[in-house]
Amino acid sequence: MTVRSIKYLLFILVLTGSILFSNIYAQSQTGLKTATPVIGMKKYTNEVTEKLKKLNLTDDKEYKITIKITILSTGIIQDVEIVKSPNLRDLELIKKIFRDTSKWIPAKRDGAMIDSEVKITVKVK
Repeated sequence: MTVRSIKYLLFILVLTGSILFSNIYAQSQTGLKTATPVIGMKKYTNEVTEKLKKLNLTDDKEYKITIKITILSTGIIQDVEIVKSPNLRDLELIKKIFRDTSKWIPAKRDGAMIDSEVKITVKVK
């Protein structure tokens, strides 16, 4: 290997490293703020959990539900999808509970409101 080829390889390594760093830096500077319930995520999940407890949706004493909520840039919930759950009764009622428990503040990127998806898992005991 010649000195010239070693210099060339070093140049490529430095260039690749700076490109990777700039991509990582750009992603961290996107100014993305995720959508959140108006009442706050903790209170939202607590209220949803309490409502689900009252419904007696399964014979299990304890279960988890994971949902994906699509929130438009206007803050309106467009869709609620059940991603993972045990064998539960009345899935439409479950979606309604997640949809109706709170209004949402839409996600923002660089100050502009955007459509987004939020995944939430609640544990019902």
